[in-house]
Amino acid sequence: MYGQLTSTYESASLRRFRGGRVDNIRSAHGAARAWAASAGAPESPQPPLAGADHKKVSFELYGEQKKLELFEEAVRKQTAIMEANILGRGIDNHLLGLREAAREAFGSLPELFTDPTYQQMIEFKLSTSQPSGRVVPLGNYVFTFSTFRNLLTEGWVLEPRPGCEAKEDICRLSKVATTTEGTFMGYGAVVPDGYGCSYNPKPDRVIFCISSFRSSSSTSTEAFRQSLAEALDSMRAMFQNAANDPENA
Repeated sequence: MYGQLTSTYESASLRRFRGGRVDNIRSAHGAARAWAASAGAPESPQPPLAGADHKKVSFELYGEQKKLELFEEAVRKQTAIMEANILGRGIDNHLLGLREAAREAFGSLPELFTDPTYQQMIEFKLSTSQPSGRVVPLGNYVFTFSTFRNLLTEGWVLEPRPGCEAKEDICRLSKVATTTEGTFMGYGAVVPDGYGCSYNPKPDRVIFCISSFRSSSSTSTEAFRQSLAEALDSMRAMFQNAANDPENA
């Protein structure tokens, strides 16, 4: 869509830490670029050999096996980034803390935070996340009314048993489903020339919800949809070819 990698925001939950909220899973890295370059490589014509009948022979710049290897490497890298973030080793919260501490202490920002590279890094032209969920009953828990509001903001549902009006009482606690069968959810782009794209994995499909601003002349929700469909079809063909390859049997 942009002809290059762009800063991507995908929330990584830090709820395992006290007071934790989210950090950012970034996907612009060398392994992703190498995979994208191989997947989008056009066929290149081979120059005719001397004495031949001058018929053009085309070949792929990347073989199917090489594409699969680059894909697997990109997945490993992305998984490592995701794991680092949910374990509190992300970079975005750290840099944000340094930036605001510097602003408070010095009244101005160091060059690091005014550099065009940093500004480009925090301009998230692609905002994406997985909003799937399901109801998971977790049994009976004791809760205080002072924590009730916090539980609701974290996506939990409290089902009080009859007569649950005391300061403390036992209620049934369950995780609320973010989406149910036949529904979907999404969100808008976070910059004027960006996209929002949620993805909701189901057993037999993935539901995408794509958005962009009509006021932007450089984005198109329909073009994004077409590119996404083509990319998924290309990946399916790659996996099918690998499965049918006798060398992989």
